[in-house]
Amino acid sequence: NEVPGSHVPESVIGRMRAAEVAGRAPAEGLQIALQAAEALRPRVSGLILSGAGTLTHAVDAIRGKVL
Repeated sequence: NEVPGSHVPESVIGRMRAAEVAGRAPAEGLQIALQAAEALRPRVSGLILSGAGTLTHAVDAIRGKVL
């Protein structure tokens, strides 16, 4: 699932691997997305989300936390 030209830090990959083993990958992925959205908010005017399945919960969570 790599995107050419993008870089995912090893710490994030490690978090997702551990979360997958623990059966909580979706929740950890959302937490990572929230942290990224908060960090980027001062520097961007929008976000594009992608993922497996429905993103309604993720969009609502990010909207509630960041906007």
